Amino acid sequence: MCAANAPSVRLRRRCGHRNDCERLPRQPLRHRVQLISNYLAERALGPPPTTSFGLGSNLGAKTDLLRALPFDERYRGAGEERDWCQNMVAAGYRFVAVPDAVVVHNQQLDLRRFWRKHVHYGRGALTYRRLGTVARPLELPGFYLGMAARAFKAGPLIGLLFCLAQVATLVGVVREWLGQLTFLPPR
Repeated sequence: MCAANAPSVRLRRRCGHRNDCERLPRQPLRHRVQLISNYLAERALGPPPTTSFGLGSNLGAKTDLLRALPFDERYRGAGEERDWCQNMVAAGYRFVAVPDAVVVHNQQLDLRRFWRKHVHYGRGALTYRRLGTVARPLELPGFYLGMAARAFKAGPLIGLLFCLAQVATLVGVVREWLGQLTFLPPR
């Protein structure tokens, strides 16, 4: 959970209990999403209790902070938390992990919603890179290999869903790049 308090922002690094993924064996789509969310949160952890990124489903901030550093309205629902976190760090705030916080983010995913969610993430990823005031390169291959390894370690179905999610994300990037559905002026 990320509860923002100037000059620090608190971040919950996992939704609920440490073993949320093991608690959802009959919900492989949610399991895959939660597993990768946990991976991203773990990768962002710095020296305890700091971190550099908060997942949108686990962010919370005081009203004063959100007024001072609002989310960028040019995003259409994906990628904005990455931008906001970078702006927070640039403004001198820090994120603090709160491992005992519990966030319930109950996603009702079927295969269609899962696909659409990841296409949307791809569109947000391209928007994030396009709106940046500094270069925002892709992660190094080890990052993606680590996510894949984590997914396949959870089982072949979760690994295959990871691959499907990556294809959907790429489809979203390509759609956003080709379509340029709206003009996004530079900051």
